[in-house]
Amino acid sequence: MLLRSSLLTGSLLLSLSANSAVSFTNYRIFIDKKSTKQDFLLFNRGLESQSCDISLIDYNVTSDGKLTPLPNSQKAVNSAQPYIRISPRKIQVTGQATQKVKILARGFNKAKANELHSYLSIKCIETSLAEQASETTSLPEDQLKSTSFRTSIVNRIPLIIRKEHRPVDIEFSNVNVSSQGEYTEIDLNLTRGGDRSIYGAITVADDQGNLLATRGGISSYIETSSLNQKFRFET
Repeated sequence: MLLRSSLLTGSLLLSLSANSAVSFTNYRIFIDKKSTKQDFLLFNRGLESQSCDISLIDYNVTSDGKLTPLPNSQKAVNSAQPYIRISPRKIQVTGQATQKVKILARGFNKAKANELHSYLSIKCIETSLAEQASETTSLPEDQLKSTSFRTSIVNRIPLIIRKEHRPVDIEFSNVNVSSQGEYTEIDLNLTRGGDRSIYGAITVADDQGNLLATRGGISSYIETSSLNQKFRFET
């Protein structure tokens, strides 16, 4: 049985809802010296106009890849926020239309870390609902509590800045293969060394090269030393 990795330059973590009317041209933003300016397109697939607020947020990343929001708008040590400019930050996308957001990175060569990352937080809600919610702020408290609105959709797109392309070490460790009836399960740790993140896919194949399982969108930030992965496939 063979494990193959196809790990590229970047990282990915998405918090998306299938019910969201707003989609994007890409789900990861990567910036280096060659690409300091990028256009990010939002497409409203629905018929109703959407009001969107765009901001940058940071997370605390543990050594095993878990992410938790930082409190009170606190910035991570290697935050990309000080070097990113976004325009506009508040937009309205009419139904079946697109809206361009410009992203510009400046001065990141002065950063102490080789790689910086934050998340582009895009919060969208139907414009009519947003206006209705604004009007309820003047209602008495008892009426305000009884009024409910559709939850807005929050999308978080990873934004990575890398000053230099540097080598990275990737290994599979603690590989455990077990049988569960008609299925085979593989439990392993993806270990990474170096001061850059990795992103890509892991495929599992037999000795003849037949594909048994695959998983894409796997990422490991520079704070993550070991990332546990599990595969289950029919044998």
